[in-house]
Amino acid sequence: MSVPPAREKELIEAITADPSQCIVLAKDEYRRDDGAVVVYRANLQEHLHRRLYRLLIDPRLQRKYLHRQCESWGCLNPWHYSVAAEHAGSRTHCPHGHLYLPGNLTPTGHCKACYEKRVAKRAPGLAPDAATRNAQKTHCPANHPYDEENTYIYYTPDGIHRKCRACTQKRNAAYRSRMKSRKENHR
Repeated sequence: MSVPPAREKELIEAITADPSQCIVLAKDEYRRDDGAVVVYRANLQEHLHRRLYRLLIDPRLQRKYLHRQCESWGCLNPWHYSVAAEHAGSRTHCPHGHLYLPGNLTPTGHCKACYEKRVAKRAPGLAPDAATRNAQKTHCPANHPYDEENTYIYYTPDGIHRKCRACTQKRNAAYRSRMKSRKENHR
């Protein structure tokens, strides 16, 4: 769940009113399952404390680690964070090996090459190599033909997909058999 812009504006006003006060959101308010509070702006995800630090303190905060100075877990006040000197600028490559250069960074400091790959995968009609290779396949992995009577076509937000009906029927029969035997063993 993302923090809406109106709530983000309220937080900024509270921080500028009293920079010494800890700003901690309610336990379930806008938190993901892993405990992070994130914002999505321009199709990019960023942790809220990093976004607030960039907006209020240092707009050039790309790929630098922030350390919280106060004792409040989950504090979002950017004045309670500092850039870790031992880690500042220590990352030179993204996890996929692309260099962190000024031309290869998004506004939030993520790798632009990886971001463009993710967008290309999501955008319909712009499917990269894997989609075109799969479209050229004439048989399923079990060597059943992808023809009109043996192919189940379904649609998702990712695009058009197909399944082999014979393999699906076989898989469903095996599942029903397992469930039936499990039910008989519990009697």
